[in-house]
Amino acid sequence: MSTDWQNLEHIIATSSRFFSAARVKKPGAILAAALFLASCASKPPVSLVTPLPGTKPNVTTPSQHDQPMRGVWLATVSRLDWPPVSSVNGSSAGVRISQQQQALKDKLDKLKSLGINTVFFQVKPDGTALWPSKILPWSDMLTGKIGEDPGYDPLQFMLDEAHKRGMKVHAWFNPYRVSTNTTPGTVSALNRTLSLQPASVFVLHRDWIRTSGDRFVLDPGIPEVRDWITSIVAEVVSHYAIDGVQFDDYFYTESPGSTLNDNQTYRTYGQGYASKADWRRHNTEQLIEQVSRTIKQLKPGVEFGVSPAGVWRKYLPRSGRVRNARCRSLR
Repeated sequence: MSTDWQNLEHIIATSSRFFSAARVKKPGAILAAALFLASCASKPPVSLVTPLPGTKPNVTTPSQHDQPMRGVWLATVSRLDWPPVSSVNGSSAGVRISQQQQALKDKLDKLKSLGINTVFFQVKPDGTALWPSKILPWSDMLTGKIGEDPGYDPLQFMLDEAHKRGMKVHAWFNPYRVSTNTTPGTVSALNRTLSLQPASVFVLHRDWIRTSGDRFVLDPGIPEVRDWITSIVAEVVSHYAIDGVQFDDYFYTESPGSTLNDNQTYRTYGQGYASKADWRRHNTEQLIEQVSRTIKQLKPGVEFGVSPAGVWRKYLPRSGRVRNARCRSLR
């Protein structure tokens, strides 16, 4: 095992042990304060993570922005914004790479001309990666096949091109999502990764997987799941010159018509909580704080933010007319 990975495992393990030893019973008030720890504090954050052996804790001041952030989300899930769908059907790997890289440069040029200075680049749209990860297989968004090497490093290419234009890049992660659907074709594609290095978490840790709606997700109540997610973020932070980390869909993924079945997990880990809801909130807080502390231990200057879900249905009348009208007005 390399020294880098030994250091990462030490940081993640000590961060995880901190939360196991100091379990918070009323996490609601703390969660709000943890949502954007990197840039909003008036004083340097105090690290509660055990320093690496032989090193001194890093003490830094919050980053100072010369101008307000003007950012955009650049989604790769389902190839919504990038890469071009047509590029995956290219006649050769060389053509595909050229089309994808040129499309990304064109987007950055356009965004730069509009005054955008920050790009939230989706590097983990599901259980796959847009960088050469030792934990996740390659994303099929790049080639059409999970685990297939695209022939270049999209995250590094994005960083090079964005920084060349004076733009910042925040790596955008969907921590719990494993797939965007549960079709037989998706199940077969995930199962085929068993012969790959690395294979999908779907086949390596089947006991972590739950079904919610039309997707496979990870169970947030399992401590090893939180450690695994933290290790993915740590891999990117330690190896890339990213400016920030952004979490999306960090919450429990369920809807009124499809609840996540975590009853057994609750029976195993939920002792001492007044309700499953309290326990779930605590699990969410644990992940956010564990990831935050790991980032600060690795690179204190990297910002960390969270995009929460807006439960707008609670603030609208039951009548679908008003709801639909308001939704149309926001498009």
